[in-house]
Amino acid sequence: MNLHPRFTTREFWADHKPYETGSKPAAGLLVKQVVEMTSVSTRLSEGSSVLEVGAGNGALSVALGERFQLVALDLSEGLLRANPADRRVEADVFHLPFAADAFELVIATALLHHLTDVRGALAEMRRVSKSYVAALEPNRNNPLLAAYGFVKPEERGLLPFTATWLARQARAADLAIDACFPFGWISPNKTPTFLLPLIARLPLRHPFGLDLLLVAHK
Repeated sequence: MNLHPRFTTREFWADHKPYETGSKPAAGLLVKQVVEMTSVSTRLSEGSSVLEVGAGNGALSVALGERFQLVALDLSEGLLRANPADRRVEADVFHLPFAADAFELVIATALLHHLTDVRGALAEMRRVSKSYVAALEPNRNNPLLAAYGFVKPEERGLLPFTATWLARQARAADLAIDACFPFGWISPNKTPTFLLPLIARLPLRHPFGLDLLLVAHK
């Protein structure tokens, strides 16, 4: 995979413009959709232990923390400092500082397409999960995202990401697939607020959805 070298440095993530927080309308609707769909697929009860990998400044963390016992983990000290989660850990996905089977769910959003070893990251997420692993990643089959990946060198890591390809990586990491499909229509940093009522009526599952949602179990 042709990964832009900047993504391998802590300095890049320290200076990286954060995603909109969950308090912003577009980001708030997206994270609500992600948490609801993931909860349905995993059937986890409120208060279950969850590790969010690549949590950043907490676009998803607030919604997860309202329902689960959350630990937010990220490589960037700067982004993590802005995360509102009570429990925050600075580390990378390939060296998660937790025992095996430590969490009911381990989830990552917009992380895997920045990595050269997706299967290895999923395998490490599987190690610390007692039950489920989930991920939300860009959908290469969306024409706008495909164009974005071709034009922006630092985003070319998204180009392999189809539902079939992502499911294959999960199976190679010894995970069993519960769901893996194109999902949603919201870009947290780009979608105008006035479009949200219309977007909320659209089906979440669609071949050209902006993201891929993976839910798998051990």
